[in-house]
Amino acid sequence: MTSVAERAPVTAVAGSVRKPTVLALTFASDSATLTPSHKAQLASLLPAISHSERVLILGRTDDVGTGGANEAIALARATAVRDHLRRIARTLPQDIRIDARGLCCYAAPNNTPEGRAQNRRVEVVLTSPNEVRP
Repeated sequence: MTSVAERAPVTAVAGSVRKPTVLALTFASDSATLTPSHKAQLASLLPAISHSERVLILGRTDDVGTGGANEAIALARATAVRDHLRRIARTLPQDIRIDARGLCCYAAPNNTPEGRAQNRRVEVVLTSPNEVRP
């Protein structure tokens, strides 16, 4: 399951400031494999990436498993996304960062299968000079 969330612009006192574009890709348990759907969603980001100053790739997990195993899968997911973007993008911003954390930063409670599924994700955050950074 994948979802794209483009956040609405906000207005600042000094002028118009937009929030970053965020793409969330969810993964199967213990998997860092990009699906055809993931690849299509990442390809849809290419126009926005070309205008971005920074790409932040956040690898996350649910709370099942050990801390070490979750750290490893969070990093593997984020690295898979970064490597795929490098393969498909003609140009990428100089500033590409990975923040991979297991047992952290949940999007939903882990007490249901649906909540755990939402937490097994990578978020790709694109920011431009006139955008608020996360």
